[in-house]
Amino acid sequence: PLPRSRSRRGLLSSARAIQGNIQHAEWRNREAAVMAFCQILEGTADLESMKVHVQTALPMLIHLFAKGDEHILVRDTAVFTISEVCRLHTPALVDARIDRSLFTNTITTLGTSLVAEPRLAARACAAVCNCTLACAELEGAEGTALAQHVAPLLEQLWPCAERADGAEANLRVQAYEAMTELVQYWGRDDETRALVRLDLVTLLQEVLRRLQASFAELDAARAATR
Repeated sequence: PLPRSRSRRGLLSSARAIQGNIQHAEWRNREAAVMAFCQILEGTADLESMKVHVQTALPMLIHLFAKGDEHILVRDTAVFTISEVCRLHTPALVDARIDRSLFTNTITTLGTSLVAEPRLAARACAAVCNCTLACAELEGAEGTALAQHVAPLLEQLWPCAERADGAEANLRVQAYEAMTELVQYWGRDDETRALVRLDLVTLLQEVLRRLQASFAELDAARAATR
């Protein structure tokens, strides 16, 4: 194997080259560059050295996804990579030493993207889930960075779970999974609960109402087949 220093230099050099192609005029180059960057995210254990590349590439990925790249494969790969950033590199976004506007922009983009095509919206739900799980493992100000976004995300996830096309791309399941993780994150400690205005009674009532409605639909469907 290569010495650690040479391996690290090669990795970072590759990351810089890939970032240069993310905005290429040809969609195939953009999609390939985004996927290659995603592979680097998963393949490196040196999170500190990747931090600057994550912080540099993420705005470009958000632009490709949220601003609507002309090709759906580019948008799909971009949001999948954002989800992997949330899974593997959330500490780079909530670092107390840096401006958290990038983290806020990422979460806001994911929330507003829950109305996109089912496959893309499902990816966004997975990204929310990954980010929530990552933040739950952190402590102090970095661990509570997601707190202010919990209630808005839940409000956006409810209608996403109720979409008529929710069966496509496992979207409904992904939305409910993201909501489950957000509620678990909210209840993890007193500090987080104090930062999140969440009416748990109202939330539970809404869950029960929707369950009852779904059971009523099943009963009606069964009755119609008799």
